[in-house]
Amino acid sequence: MIRIIFRDAEGHVTCDLPIDQLADAMHAEHGVLWIDMQKPSMDEYKLVLEQTFHFHPLAIDDAINDIHLPKIDDYGTYLYLVFHTVSLGTEPMDIETEEVDVFLSFNYLVTIHDQPRSSIERAWDEEHHLVAGLARGPAMLLYELLDTQIDSYIPIIDAFEEQLERLGDDIFLSHENERDLLNRLLTAKSSSLRLQRILTPQRELLGRLATYEYRVIPAPVRIYFRDV
Repeated sequence: MIRIIFRDAEGHVTCDLPIDQLADAMHAEHGVLWIDMQKPSMDEYKLVLEQTFHFHPLAIDDAINDIHLPKIDDYGTYLYLVFHTVSLGTEPMDIETEEVDVFLSFNYLVTIHDQPRSSIERAWDEEHHLVAGLARGPAMLLYELLDTQIDSYIPIIDAFEEQLERLGDDIFLSHENERDLLNRLLTAKSSSLRLQRILTPQRELLGRLATYEYRVIPAPVRIYFRDV
């Protein structure tokens, strides 16, 4: 699925712009775009990433295939970034992560993900982009999405810590089957390692957005990434 929001030079916002108008919108003077791709097909990948934006083949390959770790690649006129969301799994002590791929340039933001993301859905609204979001530029829109997403980590990590405390109590006090306890313990260890593997480099990536002089991130915007 491909969705497009376009804000023109006069500040008019079009939500769900037809895909056949994307090329014209890209070349509109002082216009800005947000293209969101949820669980795209290979044809949709090819249409947007290759035929429309002509991204580097290496960046396209990374966007199509999960690379499991946060990263940022500077292609001069655009950045390719990989972030990960965090959520509680269906099993006790399980933490799930999902890759979100991002292309950021002077006049557009492209987001790619498999599952619906609450941070994206909250911003997918015409009125939002009249005064925020694209009204402040694609880099600021990226900041808004990351800030909202990372704020959501706090209750998730708090809930995980509560489960850890409960597991510690159950090890000594519960009559639960040893195999079930061992399974919960191993799942907790795996989830903790997954969080560390994702969140540590993601913090470093945010630091780079705040300090490196990337062409597509205006200097006044960099300071905002320090607050994420």
